[in-house]
Amino acid sequence: MVKTEVKGLTLKSRYDFVKQTYGKDAFKKVLPHLRPETRALFEDELRIRATSWYNLDIQTDFETTVCKVLGGGDEGIYRKMGAYSVDFNETPYPDVSKFLQMYVVIFPRYCRPGMMEIEFVSETECYVRLHDLTSTFPNCESNMGYIARYMEVLKLKDIKAEETHCTKDKGVKSCEYHFTWRV
Repeated sequence: MVKTEVKGLTLKSRYDFVKQTYGKDAFKKVLPHLRPETRALFEDELRIRATSWYNLDIQTDFETTVCKVLGGGDEGIYRKMGAYSVDFNETPYPDVSKFLQMYVVIFPRYCRPGMMEIEFVSETECYVRLHDLTSTFPNCESNMGYIARYMEVLKLKDIKAEETHCTKDKGVKSCEYHFTWRV
């Protein structure tokens, strides 16, 4: 399978998350622990081009390092980073169905290769499937954080998200997230 890539805008939102959550000086703690390729980008925010494509490994390196160094190993930080991207990037759609339908269309503009599919089970439950990509635990958690945060913006309540399948596991061809909520 082809290596997964993400848009620079995603990396910029991770950069801004650290700056807003932990302060600009937090980078002094994070940078020494990053791989050289990742460090070169995050040393200067202007090096990250919003419209360029970057290997998912760079995002994963940054996220896992932030988790260890600043988050004390709390993996909940991955969902927080994904959630932050909603406030950093998006304009809300009027309801969850329209948002998810639009997200299916725009997903390939932020992640390649990749295709998203939504299956609504009811007006308060759906499955989101990501096909044709190789993912990581931090990436899947951040995707669920992004979608759940958007649902919060739409005033949905008691949002629950769980990953039921992931391409990081041998033989699995898509990542699948199960969401439930109250209106």
